[in-house]
Amino acid sequence: MTDENLTNTSDLIVKKLIEHIVRNDFAQNVLPSENDLCKKFEVSRTTLRAALQTLAAKGIIRKQPKKKAEILNREEWDWFDPKLIEYAKASIDKNELLYHACALRLTFEPKASALCALNSNFSDLTDLDLGNKLMIEAIKNGDHEQFTKGDIKFHRAIFRGTHNPFFMRLCDLILHTSLLSIENTVESKIEDLKQAVEEHNVLMEAIRFKQADKAQSVMHQILLDAIIKIFPQNVPNYYDII
Repeated sequence: MTDENLTNTSDLIVKKLIEHIVRNDFAQNVLPSENDLCKKFEVSRTTLRAALQTLAAKGIIRKQPKKKAEILNREEWDWFDPKLIEYAKASIDKNELLYHACALRLTFEPKASALCALNSNFSDLTDLDLGNKLMIEAIKNGDHEQFTKGDIKFHRAIFRGTHNPFFMRLCDLILHTSLLSIENTVESKIEDLKQAVEEHNVLMEAIRFKQADKAQSVMHQILLDAIIKIFPQNVPNYYDII
């Protein structure tokens, strides 16, 4: 087996183990023995151990000599790892992920918009405009996938436009979680998509004219509107606070 195949197989086992762990398939918060796991997934001990090392690095398990691996509490997991979110979202409660994802966006994206208004350059504004044009073109084509790509490009440009290394480091994490909420707010009605583009236009103009307070306020309202769409019956307790 080549190193490439080993890595790919190991990643697949990581994904399967995370899914099992999220579903609480393993008793007493411990993984089965290595022998049992090798049989279960039909892989070599080398491949399995590579997968277990990855889980340990993500804070999901704790390995101890001559003991079964302990499954750690979710609060200890490395949720800054986009792969963890990708693997877990298939099994974890969708509303739980959305609840936390929206809180993350509401905390950081309005501030990122304000910083973008202060620090963005011509290249950043060009990227914002390209994302906006993709969304407009998607409405004409009735292409929801293209609309999502444009939306993500737009929001990525905002984080890059901050030119703040800490905000830029958060970009991939927030955009990855943003996909969870964007997928739940892009409705089939063209009118809804047009409204979203109009809101993003207002935000883009605020950034273009260096209106930091307005950019922050507009982004905050965009996210509040999205939260209402995602949780129409049970608005999160942080809605009026963050």
